[in-house]
Amino acid sequence: MKKPLVYLACGPLHQSGVEILLQRLGLKVENFDKLSLLLSTARKRRPDMVLFELGKVRGDLGRIGADLFKGEAAVLVVLLGDEDNTPVPFPHVRFAPPLDPRALHRLLCERVANYSRLHLRIEMALPGLFVRGDSCQFCEVSNLSAGGAYIKTGVPIGNAGVEFRLLIPLLGMKRELELDSEVVFQVTPNEANNYQQGAGIRFCQPDAESIRQLEDFLRRTTDDDMAPAFFAGTGRADATFVTPMASERPLQSDEVH
Repeated sequence: MKKPLVYLACGPLHQSGVEILLQRLGLKVENFDKLSLLLSTARKRRPDMVLFELGKVRGDLGRIGADLFKGEAAVLVVLLGDEDNTPVPFPHVRFAPPLDPRALHRLLCERVANYSRLHLRIEMALPGLFVRGDSCQFCEVSNLSAGGAYIKTGVPIGNAGVEFRLLIPLLGMKRELELDSEVVFQVTPNEANNYQQGAGIRFCQPDAESIRQLEDFLRRTTDDDMAPAFFAGTGRADATFVTPMASERPLQSDEVH
C-alpha cells in the first residue's frame, strides 16, 4: 500500500517528536523549513495532509488558503496550536499540542483514502518468537497494533490461514505476551522487495487483558517519541497521553497492513 504523503512545517519545539510520530504511524513525511518552499512543492505534488504549527504561520494563513485550496482537490490541513481567536480562512482541523496519536489516527482513517486502518499501528523493531507445533523460530515484529502485526522471518511461515503462536516481549513493561495468530498474507523474498521475507498476521480473538496490555505498550511507545520534544526531561505526562484507548474488535483478514 502506498504511504500517505504528509508535508510538515513546525517550529523547533515540536518538530522532532511530530516527525518521528508521523513516520511511525506509517506516513511518508517531508519536512520544510520555509513556507514558500512547502507551498511551491504542493503545487507540483499534492500531499495527502499538511501540518503546520499555528504560531509559526499565523500571519500567512491567507496565503496558505490561496495556495492549497485553489482549483485543486482539497488538502487536509492540520494546525497544531492551542485554542485562540485567530480566524482561519480555510477548512482545517486543529489539535492542541502535544499531538495525540490516537486522535490523529482517527482523523486519517476518516479523511485520507489510502490510510484505511482499523487499529492504530506503530512501526518498530521488536524481537519475537513464532511457534508452530514443536518448532520455534525467531522473528522481528516491524509493525504492531492491537489487532495484528507484520513480522519479518528467516524462514517461510506459511500461506494465508496458517495458525501459530507469537511471543513478544513488551519492552519497558517487564511483560511478554503469547498470542494465537493467523497468517493473512505472506511476503516471499525477491529482487523487487530487496529479498525480504515475512507475513502480515492477525491475532485470533485476543482476550481483553492482552488487548489492554498491547494498547498500553503502544501508548508508551508513542509517549517516548514525543517526550524529547514536549516534556524536555521534566517527566511531566500530558493528559492526552494517559487517557486509555478504547478497545477495538479483532482485525479482519483484509485489514492487516
